[in-house]
Amino acid sequence: MDQMELENPKIITRKLTTLWAFSEVAFGGLLHALKIPLTGLFIGGAAIIFISMIFYFSESKREIIKATFIVVIIKAMISPHVPIFAHLAVLIQGLLGYFILSKKHFNLGIYLLAFISMIFSAFQMVFTLTLVLGNTFWDSINLFGKYVLSLFQISSVFLDHYLFIIIIGIYFYLHILGAVVTGYIAVRIPDWITNNVNILDLPPIATQPSDALILNPSKKKSIVKSFKIFLFVFFVF
Repeated sequence: MDQMELENPKIITRKLTTLWAFSEVAFGGLLHALKIPLTGLFIGGAAIIFISMIFYFSESKREIIKATFIVVIIKAMISPHVPIFAHLAVLIQGLLGYFILSKKHFNLGIYLLAFISMIFSAFQMVFTLTLVLGNTFWDSINLFGKYVLSLFQISSVFLDHYLFIIIIGIYFYLHILGAVVTGYIAVRIPDWITNNVNILDLPPIATQPSDALILNPSKKKSIVKSFKIFLFVFFVF
């Protein structure tokens, strides 16, 4: 891992945070646009992987909280139409990662994070309807059941009670399976990077700014002036 050690952990964390935000906005938007069911399973799984990698490469667990708030803010700015519960889910995942992940028990922490996050994702609608919107628990269960059936394009009008339970069980099983797969991938990514960093031939990243990137005062004034003109045009027109 010689070349990876040359990189500043803060730079690695910044890259991972950017990828996480891109995943939430672009990947999530694509899945919603294509109307793919169980989007939370895929987006949540990706978030778990990014959180675990941020924790692994960072020097402090606080980087998880910092990255989480950055992702939530970016998601809210770029996708304001997304329900607030989607932002809440990201925030909860980040907090879970902060409290659960441990350097001493890294693998166990990742699997625990994956299972808790996926179970929460599976029943997030019930929690939201009951605790936030004030519905009764059984009304929330009823609405949740109709939502799950709609994912499988099944009508609840003539649905047998036992078949309904089986479908809910399948829905829950898919999230448990997603937790296992996500945990398996997240646990092995650090070892894969360590074993293949020389093959990938990753270049070291300078921690100090290059002289070529330092703007002279005249260029700075030009950029500031252009930015002011842009703001004027934006707010006037």
